[in-house]
Amino acid sequence: MGTMAPMPEQTPVQGLVDQVQIYSVAQAGRQLSSDLADSPNSTISVLRLAPGEATELAAQGSDRILVVLRGEGSATWPDGDRPLKTQQGMLIPPDLSCRLTNTGQSELVVYSMETRRPEALVANVASDVHVRAPLDQMNAKGIGNRIYAYVMDRATIGLSPLIMEEWNKVSAVRMNCKYERVGDEVVATLPARVVQWYGIDDLGEGDYTIRTDRTRTRVRVDISPFVTRKAQGAAGSP
Repeated sequence: MGTMAPMPEQTPVQGLVDQVQIYSVAQAGRQLSSDLADSPNSTISVLRLAPGEATELAAQGSDRILVVLRGEGSATWPDGDRPLKTQQGMLIPPDLSCRLTNTGQSELVVYSMETRRPEALVANVASDVHVRAPLDQMNAKGIGNRIYAYVMDRATIGLSPLIMEEWNKVSAVRMNCKYERVGDEVVATLPARVVQWYGIDDLGEGDYTIRTDRTRTRVRVDISPFVTRKAQGAAGSP
């Protein structure tokens, strides 16, 4: 029998981790390096704080999980402080930031797992189309530095300062958009991709209505008047 030719080596896909990463949680609190494992979609690391030291954990687009390996501390949220002890864990939901402080007499060692959603393949570029919504119908849990626009159906755009899993499941697209507070209103600037999706060239205040929600954390922008106006304009064209 002849000798089989060796299989050609495959070039790994750029940006993907091509091997399993093994790390020890038991040794994580003693090793010098803070990074345990990393991939395009997640980071596993160890946070260390000296007595009295604090750090800000910035909001991100997906969950973050913390487990106290050694020491004690506190997490400061908008609604107050919560104590943390050894072997206690904490799950931080999307778009929520907190301040972590070492309140003990020894080093605070925290195991951190961060997940990331893949970046959008299309750049998020702002359009010149604006939508106005009542501020008090969106800020029940506060509004950060961005608002999310959800493409929900052919005539409905959802707006919320929160990542809503319920809306994620039914939306074709979700993109963050710029906004400003003007009096008692939120003026959101729709992303260009959302505007292109609906074929919006201009959107006057009479082209949409706002449907509020009992949670006061989100609104639905019903653009049915715009859809009707656009259809009538197309029908009247020669």
